Amino acid sequence: MSLRETFQWITIIAGWIVIPVITIHYFASGVRTRKQQLRELFSRPPVIERYLARKRPSSKKPGESQPDRFKRLQEEFNAVFNEQFRNEYGFVSYLVPSALATVLSGLVITALVSQGFGGPIDNVDLPQTVIFALLGALFWTVWTLTRGYEATELNPGTFYWIASRYVLCIPFGLLGKQIFADTIANLGVFVISTLPVDEILKLLRNTVAKQVPGLAAEEGKPPLSKLQGLDANVMARLQERGIGTTQQLAYTDPLQLLFHTNIDTLTLADLMDQAFLYNYVGDKAEKLRGRGIRGAVEMANLKDKLNDTKLVEAIASLLEISPEELKYFVEMLYDDSQMRLIWDLAFSAQTEEG
Repeated sequence: MSLRETFQWITIIAGWIVIPVITIHYFASGVRTRKQQLRELFSRPPVIERYLARKRPSSKKPGESQPDRFKRLQEEFNAVFNEQFRNEYGFVSYLVPSALATVLSGLVITALVSQGFGGPIDNVDLPQTVIFALLGALFWTVWTLTRGYEATELNPGTFYWIASRYVLCIPFGLLGKQIFADTIANLGVFVISTLPVDEILKLLRNTVAKQVPGLAAEEGKPPLSKLQGLDANVMARLQERGIGTTQQLAYTDPLQLLFHTNIDTLTLADLMDQAFLYNYVGDKAEKLRGRGIRGAVEMANLKDKLNDTKLVEAIASLLEISPEELKYFVEMLYDDSQMRLIWDLAFSAQTEEG
Protein backbone atom coordinates (compact mmCIF):
# COMPACT_ATOMS: atom_id res chain seq x y z
CA MET A 1 0.00 0.00 0.00
CA SER A 2 1.44 3.36 -1.03
CA LEU A 3 1.87 6.33 1.30
CA ARG A 4 -1.01 8.11 -0.43
CA GLU A 5 -3.34 5.15 0.01
CA THR A 6 -2.33 4.87 3.66
CA PHE A 7 -3.16 8.56 4.20
CA GLN A 8 -6.51 8.08 2.46
CA TRP A 9 -7.53 5.19 4.67
CA ILE A 10 -6.32 6.86 7.88
CA THR A 11 -8.39 9.96 7.00
CA ILE A 12 -11.48 7.92 6.17
CA ILE A 13 -11.26 5.72 9.28
CA ALA A 14 -10.74 8.78 11.47
CA GLY A 15 -13.80 10.36 9.86
CA TRP A 16 -15.92 7.34 10.74
CA ILE A 17 -14.79 6.89 14.35
CA VAL A 18 -14.30 10.43 15.65
CA ILE A 19 -17.96 11.09 16.50
CA PRO A 20 -18.52 7.73 18.30
CA VAL A 21 -15.31 8.23 20.31
CA ILE A 22 -16.24 11.78 21.31
CA THR A 23 -19.81 10.74 22.16
CA ILE A 24 -18.74 7.86 24.40
CA HIS A 25 -16.11 9.91 26.21
CA TYR A 26 -18.43 12.87 26.65
CA PHE A 27 -21.24 10.65 27.93
CA ALA A 28 -18.86 9.09 30.46
CA SER A 29 -17.51 12.38 31.83
CA GLY A 30 -19.09 15.57 30.50
CA VAL A 31 -22.69 14.55 31.13
CA ARG A 32 -21.95 13.74 34.77
CA THR A 33 -20.31 17.16 35.25
CA ARG A 34 -23.21 18.96 33.61
CA LYS A 35 -25.72 17.11 35.75
CA GLN A 36 -23.96 18.10 38.97
CA GLN A 37 -23.71 21.77 37.92
CA LEU A 38 -27.40 22.11 37.09
CA ARG A 39 -28.59 20.16 40.11
CA GLU A 40 -26.61 22.39 42.48
CA LEU A 41 -27.83 25.59 40.81
CA PHE A 42 -31.52 24.70 40.77
CA SER A 43 -31.52 23.06 44.20
CA ARG A 44 -30.93 26.33 46.03
CA PRO A 45 -33.82 27.48 48.22
CA PRO A 46 -35.03 30.51 46.23
CA VAL A 47 -34.69 28.85 42.84
CA ILE A 48 -36.08 25.42 43.65
CA GLU A 49 -39.38 26.81 44.94
CA ARG A 50 -39.88 29.14 41.97
CA TYR A 51 -39.01 26.44 39.49
CA LEU A 52 -41.29 23.84 41.02
CA ALA A 53 -44.12 26.40 41.13
CA ARG A 54 -44.02 26.38 37.31
CA LYS A 55 -44.28 22.61 37.27
CA ARG A 56 -46.60 21.81 40.17
CA PRO A 57 -47.98 23.96 43.03
CA SER A 58 -46.42 22.99 46.35
CA SER A 59 -47.79 24.89 49.33
CA LYS A 60 -46.68 24.36 52.91
CA LYS A 61 -48.47 21.50 54.62
CA PRO A 62 -50.09 21.99 58.06
CA GLY A 63 -47.55 21.52 60.83
CA GLU A 64 -44.66 21.23 58.41
CA SER A 65 -41.47 22.95 59.52
CA GLN A 66 -39.39 24.99 57.08
CA PRO A 67 -36.54 22.42 57.01
CA ASP A 68 -39.05 19.61 56.35
CA ARG A 69 -40.67 21.62 53.58
CA PHE A 70 -37.34 22.31 51.92
CA LYS A 71 -36.45 18.62 52.15
CA ARG A 72 -39.74 17.75 50.48
CA LEU A 73 -39.14 20.33 47.76
CA GLN A 74 -35.72 18.82 47.12
CA GLU A 75 -37.25 15.37 46.72
CA GLU A 76 -39.88 16.74 44.32
CA PHE A 77 -37.24 18.60 42.34
CA ASN A 78 -34.99 15.53 42.15
CA ALA A 79 -37.87 13.55 40.66
CA VAL A 80 -38.54 16.24 38.04
CA PHE A 81 -34.83 16.81 37.37
CA ASN A 82 -33.95 13.13 37.00
CA GLU A 83 -36.83 12.55 34.60
CA GLN A 84 -35.88 15.51 32.43
CA PHE A 85 -32.20 14.60 32.54
CA ARG A 86 -32.91 11.04 31.42
CA ASN A 87 -35.02 12.36 28.56
CA GLU A 88 -32.34 14.81 27.46
CA TYR A 89 -29.12 12.95 28.25
CA GLY A 90 -29.98 9.26 28.41
CA PHE A 91 -27.71 6.97 26.38
CA VAL A 92 -30.60 6.01 24.11
CA SER A 93 -31.18 9.71 23.39
CA TYR A 94 -27.62 9.94 22.08
CA LEU A 95 -27.64 6.67 20.16
CA VAL A 96 -29.75 7.55 17.10
CA PRO A 97 -28.51 11.12 16.44
CA SER A 98 -24.89 10.13 17.05
CA ALA A 99 -25.21 7.19 14.65
CA LEU A 100 -26.86 9.39 12.02
CA ALA A 101 -24.16 12.06 12.33
CA THR A 102 -21.47 9.36 12.19
CA VAL A 103 -22.80 7.81 8.98
CA LEU A 104 -23.26 11.12 7.17
CA SER A 105 -19.88 12.48 8.31
CA GLY A 106 -18.20 9.23 7.29
CA LEU A 107 -19.83 9.24 3.86
CA VAL A 108 -18.91 12.88 3.28
CA ILE A 109 -15.27 12.34 4.24
CA THR A 110 -15.08 9.18 2.12
CA ALA A 111 -16.58 11.02 -0.87
CA LEU A 112 -14.26 14.02 -0.46
CA VAL A 113 -11.16 11.82 -0.14
CA SER A 114 -12.22 9.80 -3.19
CA GLN A 115 -12.88 12.99 -5.14
CA GLY A 116 -9.55 14.52 -4.23
CA PHE A 117 -7.21 11.52 -4.33
CA GLY A 118 -9.07 8.76 -6.14
CA GLY A 119 -10.51 5.64 -4.45
CA PRO A 120 -11.81 3.95 -2.39
CA ILE A 121 -15.05 4.98 -4.13
CA ASP A 122 -14.60 4.98 -7.90
CA ASN A 123 -16.21 7.41 -10.31
CA VAL A 124 -16.97 10.10 -7.73
CA ASP A 125 -17.48 13.27 -9.74
CA LEU A 126 -19.12 15.97 -7.63
CA PRO A 127 -19.54 19.56 -8.83
CA GLN A 128 -16.93 21.84 -7.31
CA THR A 129 -19.56 23.94 -5.57
CA VAL A 130 -20.95 20.82 -3.86
CA ILE A 131 -17.43 19.84 -2.77
CA PHE A 132 -16.88 23.25 -1.18
CA ALA A 133 -20.32 23.16 0.43
CA LEU A 134 -19.51 19.78 2.00
CA LEU A 135 -16.11 21.08 3.11
CA GLY A 136 -17.87 24.00 4.81
CA ALA A 137 -20.26 21.64 6.55
CA LEU A 138 -17.33 19.46 7.65
CA PHE A 139 -15.49 22.52 8.98
CA TRP A 140 -18.61 23.52 10.94
CA THR A 141 -18.91 19.97 12.33
CA VAL A 142 -15.33 19.96 13.62
CA TRP A 143 -15.81 23.40 15.18
CA THR A 144 -19.14 22.40 16.78
CA LEU A 145 -17.73 19.19 18.26
CA THR A 146 -14.68 21.01 19.63
CA ARG A 147 -16.69 23.89 21.09
CA GLY A 148 -19.39 21.60 22.46
CA TYR A 149 -16.92 19.26 24.13
CA GLU A 150 -14.97 22.07 25.76
CA ALA A 151 -18.14 23.89 26.89
CA THR A 152 -19.84 20.68 28.12
CA GLU A 153 -22.55 21.28 25.54
CA LEU A 154 -22.77 18.14 23.41
CA ASN A 155 -26.41 17.19 23.74
CA PRO A 156 -28.27 14.82 21.38
CA GLY A 157 -29.61 17.78 19.42
CA THR A 158 -26.05 18.73 18.47
CA PHE A 159 -25.71 15.54 16.44
CA TYR A 160 -29.05 16.08 14.71
CA TRP A 161 -27.80 19.52 13.67
CA ILE A 162 -24.61 17.96 12.32
CA ALA A 163 -26.62 15.54 10.21
CA SER A 164 -29.01 18.24 8.97
CA ARG A 165 -26.04 20.48 8.08
CA TYR A 166 -24.81 18.01 5.46
CA VAL A 167 -28.31 17.69 3.99
CA LEU A 168 -28.90 21.46 3.85
CA CYS A 169 -25.56 22.32 2.28
CA ILE A 170 -26.12 20.17 -0.83
CA PRO A 171 -28.90 22.37 -2.35
CA PHE A 172 -26.65 25.40 -1.91
CA GLY A 173 -23.81 23.53 -3.58
CA LEU A 174 -26.03 22.73 -6.54
CA LEU A 175 -27.37 26.31 -6.70
CA GLY A 176 -23.99 27.92 -6.00
CA LYS A 177 -23.46 29.43 -9.44
CA GLN A 178 -27.00 30.77 -9.49
CA ILE A 179 -26.55 32.51 -6.14
CA PHE A 180 -22.98 33.81 -6.64
CA ALA A 181 -20.84 34.93 -9.52
CA ASP A 182 -18.73 32.10 -10.98
CA THR A 183 -15.51 33.57 -9.58
CA ILE A 184 -16.70 33.41 -5.95
CA ALA A 185 -19.22 30.54 -6.09
CA ASN A 186 -16.94 28.05 -4.33
CA LEU A 187 -16.07 30.48 -1.54
CA GLY A 188 -19.71 31.57 -1.24
CA VAL A 189 -21.14 28.09 -0.71
CA PHE A 190 -18.31 27.25 1.71
CA VAL A 191 -19.18 30.27 3.85
CA ILE A 192 -22.92 29.55 3.69
CA SER A 193 -22.32 26.01 4.90
CA THR A 194 -20.66 27.33 8.07
CA LEU A 195 -23.53 29.67 8.98
CA PRO A 196 -26.15 28.94 11.68
CA VAL A 197 -28.90 26.66 10.38
CA ASP A 198 -31.47 29.42 10.79
CA GLU A 199 -29.49 31.65 8.42
CA ILE A 200 -29.04 28.82 5.93
CA LEU A 201 -32.80 28.23 5.84
CA LYS A 202 -33.44 31.95 5.31
CA LEU A 203 -30.98 32.05 2.42
CA LEU A 204 -32.45 28.93 0.87
CA ARG A 205 -35.97 30.30 1.22
CA ASN A 206 -34.98 33.68 -0.24
CA THR A 207 -33.28 31.94 -3.15
CA VAL A 208 -36.44 29.99 -3.92
CA ALA A 209 -38.51 33.15 -3.36
CA LYS A 210 -36.87 34.73 -6.39
CA GLN A 211 -38.72 32.17 -8.44
CA VAL A 212 -41.82 31.88 -6.22
CA PRO A 213 -43.09 35.29 -4.98
CA GLY A 214 -44.30 35.49 -1.38
CA LEU A 215 -41.79 33.07 0.12
CA ALA A 216 -39.27 35.62 1.36
CA ALA A 217 -38.03 34.84 4.86
CA GLU A 218 -39.03 37.23 7.61
CA GLU A 219 -37.33 37.67 10.97
CA GLY A 220 -39.39 36.65 13.95
CA LYS A 221 -40.80 39.52 15.98
CA PRO A 222 -39.76 40.89 18.37
CA PRO A 223 -36.26 39.78 17.24
CA LEU A 224 -33.51 38.79 19.65
CA SER A 225 -31.29 41.46 18.09
CA LYS A 226 -33.13 44.01 20.27
CA LEU A 227 -31.33 42.73 23.37
CA GLN A 228 -28.06 44.13 24.72
CA GLY A 229 -25.03 41.88 25.07
CA LEU A 230 -26.26 39.18 22.69
CA ASP A 231 -23.31 38.10 20.55
CA ALA A 232 -23.55 36.06 17.36
CA ASN A 233 -22.45 32.84 19.09
CA VAL A 234 -25.13 32.97 21.78
CA MET A 235 -27.78 33.98 19.23
CA ALA A 236 -26.88 31.01 17.04
CA ARG A 237 -27.12 28.64 20.02
CA LEU A 238 -30.56 30.02 20.89
CA GLN A 239 -31.76 29.79 17.30
CA GLU A 240 -30.58 26.19 17.11
CA ARG A 241 -33.04 25.52 19.95
CA GLY A 242 -35.87 27.20 18.03
CA ILE A 243 -35.70 30.46 20.02
CA GLY A 244 -35.70 33.42 17.64
CA THR A 245 -37.83 36.04 19.40
CA THR A 246 -37.89 37.82 22.74
CA GLN A 247 -41.30 36.27 23.42
CA GLN A 248 -39.92 32.75 23.10
CA LEU A 249 -36.84 33.53 25.18
CA ALA A 250 -38.69 35.24 28.04
CA TYR A 251 -41.01 32.30 28.69
CA THR A 252 -38.71 29.38 27.98
CA ASP A 253 -37.87 26.85 30.70
CA PRO A 254 -34.39 27.98 31.84
CA LEU A 255 -33.43 24.50 33.04
CA GLN A 256 -34.31 23.00 29.65
CA LEU A 257 -32.37 25.73 27.87
CA LEU A 258 -29.34 25.19 30.11
CA PHE A 259 -29.60 21.46 29.40
CA HIS A 260 -29.30 22.22 25.70
CA THR A 261 -26.90 25.13 25.43
CA ASN A 262 -24.74 25.53 28.55
CA ILE A 263 -24.90 29.30 28.07
CA ASP A 264 -23.43 31.02 31.10
CA THR A 265 -26.24 31.19 33.67
CA LEU A 266 -25.81 34.89 34.40
CA THR A 267 -25.81 35.68 30.70
CA LEU A 268 -28.94 33.63 30.12
CA ALA A 269 -30.76 35.19 33.09
CA ASP A 270 -29.82 38.68 31.88
CA LEU A 271 -31.07 37.99 28.35
CA MET A 272 -34.31 36.46 29.63
CA ASP A 273 -34.72 39.45 31.95
CA GLN A 274 -34.29 41.91 29.08
CA ALA A 275 -36.59 39.89 26.83
CA PHE A 276 -39.30 39.83 29.49
CA LEU A 277 -39.31 43.62 29.75
CA TYR A 278 -39.04 44.15 25.99
CA ASN A 279 -42.17 42.09 25.40
CA TYR A 280 -44.13 44.73 27.35
CA VAL A 281 -42.46 48.01 26.43
CA GLY A 282 -40.93 47.32 23.01
CA ASP A 283 -38.37 49.84 21.73
CA LYS A 284 -39.04 52.08 24.73
CA ALA A 285 -36.66 49.71 26.56
CA GLU A 286 -33.82 51.74 25.06
CA LYS A 287 -35.07 54.84 26.89
CA LEU A 288 -35.27 52.95 30.17
CA ARG A 289 -31.62 51.86 29.91
CA GLY A 290 -30.65 55.48 30.44
CA ARG A 291 -32.36 55.26 33.85
CA GLY A 292 -30.48 52.07 34.76
CA ILE A 293 -33.41 49.78 33.93
CA ARG A 294 -32.23 47.04 31.54
CA GLY A 295 -34.76 44.38 32.34
CA ALA A 296 -37.87 43.28 34.20
CA VAL A 297 -35.97 42.75 37.47
CA GLU A 298 -34.91 46.40 37.70
CA MET A 299 -38.43 47.47 36.78
CA ALA A 300 -39.97 45.21 39.42
CA ASN A 301 -37.53 46.61 41.98
CA LEU A 302 -39.32 49.93 41.64
CA LYS A 303 -42.09 48.47 43.79
CA ASP A 304 -40.41 49.88 46.91
CA LYS A 305 -40.05 53.31 45.26
CA LEU A 306 -43.59 53.85 44.03
CA ASN A 307 -44.07 56.59 46.63
CA ASP A 308 -41.38 58.64 44.90
CA THR A 309 -43.68 60.81 42.78
CA LYS A 310 -40.92 62.40 40.70
CA LEU A 311 -39.33 59.05 39.86
CA VAL A 312 -42.66 57.47 38.95
CA GLU A 313 -43.65 60.41 36.75
CA ALA A 314 -40.26 60.44 35.00
CA ILE A 315 -40.36 56.73 34.13
CA ALA A 316 -44.04 56.87 33.20
CA SER A 317 -43.21 59.71 30.82
CA LEU A 318 -40.52 57.59 29.13
CA LEU A 319 -43.06 54.80 28.61
CA GLU A 320 -45.76 57.27 27.56
CA ILE A 321 -48.22 55.97 30.15
CA SER A 322 -49.80 57.45 33.27
CA PRO A 323 -48.21 57.08 36.75
CA GLU A 324 -51.14 54.86 37.78
CA GLU A 325 -50.52 52.56 34.81
CA LEU A 326 -46.83 52.40 35.68
CA LYS A 327 -47.62 51.39 39.28
CA TYR A 328 -49.90 48.62 38.06
CA PHE A 329 -47.24 47.47 35.58
CA VAL A 330 -44.53 47.35 38.28
CA GLU A 331 -46.72 45.39 40.70
CA MET A 332 -47.75 42.98 37.95
CA LEU A 333 -44.11 42.31 37.08
CA TYR A 334 -43.18 41.87 40.75
CA ASP A 335 -45.80 39.15 41.20
CA ASP A 336 -45.10 37.29 37.95
CA SER A 337 -43.76 33.79 38.70
CA GLN A 338 -41.56 33.56 35.59
CA MET A 339 -39.98 36.95 36.28
CA ARG A 340 -39.29 35.93 39.89
CA LEU A 341 -37.68 32.71 38.70
CA ILE A 342 -35.37 34.72 36.43
CA TRP A 343 -34.64 37.04 39.36
CA ASP A 344 -33.79 34.22 41.77
CA LEU A 345 -31.79 32.34 39.14
CA ALA A 346 -29.63 35.39 38.44
CA PHE A 347 -29.07 36.00 42.17
CA SER A 348 -28.20 32.33 42.76
CA ALA A 349 -25.75 32.27 39.84
CA GLN A 350 -24.16 35.51 40.98
CA THR A 351 -23.76 34.13 44.49
CA GLU A 352 -22.18 30.97 43.10
CA GLU A 353 -19.64 32.94 41.06
CA GLY A 354 -18.98 35.33 43.96
